[in-house]
Formats: sequence, structure tokens, C-alpha cells
Amino acid sequence: MEPLADLRFSHLVVGVTDMDRALGFYRDLLGMDVVFDQSMSGEPFDHALGGSGEHQGRVVGGLVGGVMLELLSLG
Repeated sequence: MEPLADLRFSHLVVGVTDMDRALGFYRDLLGMDVVFDQSMSGEPFDHALGGSGEHQGRVVGGLVGGVMLELLSLG
């Protein structure tokens, strides 16, 4: 049995420091089909990040080879 043969996931989140540069790679080079692009802040976002601070960020999601990928930039 292969160690990762049964691995399954719904999506992959990648933290990025420069969203424009990341989009240049994932969208322009790898062909990511962007599904959403939005700014995020407030309590639900803080809860998802496991903190109580007032986080702000941008999340861009799309498909790369049939896999949902979310790029997350904080600050």
C-alpha cells in the first residue's frame, strides 16, 4: 500500500506575502481559473485563523488541474 494512496482533501490554502506576484505564478503560469477574489476581515475571519485580533486579508480561489486552491494574503 502506498503511504498517500488514500489521501483526500477539499481544497488547499497557500499563504502568500505578495498576492499580485502569486497570481502571476498560479494564474498566469499554471493556468489557475479564478473563481473568487475577495477581501476578508472581522470575526469569522479571525475565528478561522485561530486568533482574536482584527485580521484583514485577501483570498483568491480557483482551480488548478481540478484542485481548488486558495491563495491567502494577510495584512
